[in-house]
Amino acid sequence: MEDKKFRPFAYAHSPAVMRALTIEAKNRGHFISGGYDFLEKPGEHTAFDEMIKRAKDIGSINPLYVDTVKEFAGTSLADFKNALTAIEDAKLDIVSAAEPQYNYYHFMTAIEVLENLEPDYVKNREKIVAVTMCRLDVDPKDICKDTGLSEADVFQAVAEYKREQEQTQE
Repeated sequence: MEDKKFRPFAYAHSPAVMRALTIEAKNRGHFISGGYDFLEKPGEHTAFDEMIKRAKDIGSINPLYVDTVKEFAGTSLADFKNALTAIEDAKLDIVSAAEPQYNYYHFMTAIEVLENLEPDYVKNREKIVAVTMCRLDVDPKDICKDTGLSEADVFQAVAEYKREQEQTQE
């Protein structure tokens, strides 16, 4: 285990952003030394994993300079949540240019709300696709295969659409 020293970190996906982060750290009286500036390659997370490991080895609270917490979004809400939790567990204190008031607990609360809403949102999106396909005379069984909706959900979506159309014509 390394000594528990104050070690500012920086994480970015581009060299230009990394330069800006090191300047911002300097403006705050911090120096990001070699080995604590993590530049991620597109589509990878090896630099992120190494950063988390190094922070955990240090074991003390240290700043993590980023342009935006969106750097950790990944490809899903779960990826975003896992990355922010890993950062929190590694005792890194995010200093974000885009989110100067970043707070882990506020973000987790917002993500939890989104996770609860997501299934309905996805299902509504699928129903829109189902109604569109139905209007194009696609067989309901094919709609079920393509959308993952049950036949009852497809017919319900079409019925709701027709009901709305009738109400707007009155």
